[in-house]
Amino acid sequence: MKDIVIVVTILAVMGTAALAVDVQQSIEQAATAVAEMGKAGISTIAVNELLDEAKLAASQGDDATAGKLALTIIEARNSAIAASQQMDATEKRLLDLEAEGADTSKARSSFKLATDAFSREDFIAAAKLMEQTAQQADEASAELARKKALQQAQGVDVAETVRLQWPLFSVGWLGASTAIVLAWRRWEARLLARRIGQLEGRKQLLRKLIIEAQKEHFVRGATGREEYELAVSGYKDRMADAVKGLKVARKGLAALQRATKGRKRK
Repeated sequence: MKDIVIVVTILAVMGTAALAVDVQQSIEQAATAVAEMGKAGISTIAVNELLDEAKLAASQGDDATAGKLALTIIEARNSAIAASQQMDATEKRLLDLEAEGADTSKARSSFKLATDAFSREDFIAAAKLMEQTAQQADEASAELARKKALQQAQGVDVAETVRLQWPLFSVGWLGASTAIVLAWRRWEARLLARRIGQLEGRKQLLRKLIIEAQKEHFVRGATGREEYELAVSGYKDRMADAVKGLKVARKGLAALQRATKGRKRK
């Protein structure tokens, strides 16, 4: 019985020591994440405070809190880099839409919230708000396309045309309606083509991030298993969303192209 107690005690000590090593590795990985953010020019005041809290918790034997704080820092690094990479491209897209006359007020509001969140180092919220901004920019682009299609197709005051040339109106309206449909489909096709390009770019970026995460874990040994799985899982989820979006956009574009060709033949 005494031997059993000794063995159990030894195993408990070994387990505690292993847990302490894992927590220390997590803290080191979190410190590396903070350093990477600093090199990228991202503010690290808040994450440095979290890192200090994680170290303090570890020194007091609170390994659970230390581990959670370390993972929070790593997740913040991943979100900060993703948001930072999207900001310049999103700003340029909004400027382009505004130059064409689009109403980007909703997207601008979300973009400001995203940049504010980024400035106060709420990087997870910033990344989510950047995704929201991209969606609202798509909506603004679609609305602009609708307006331009109508303007291009009408060209003149339809009511005045009806009043002056009623006998010819039925024939003319048929041609105008066809022009409206074709113009709208062209603009919608352009929107879908642009969306496909954006999603392809996102896929390429996520592939690079996954490969880099694999190198960090398997080749350099710079990240632990939990950090690696957390990062890759997030990248794969976003990749799946991009692939799903691409499938929908390509299907829609193909349908538009078929419909436009059929309309022209008529």
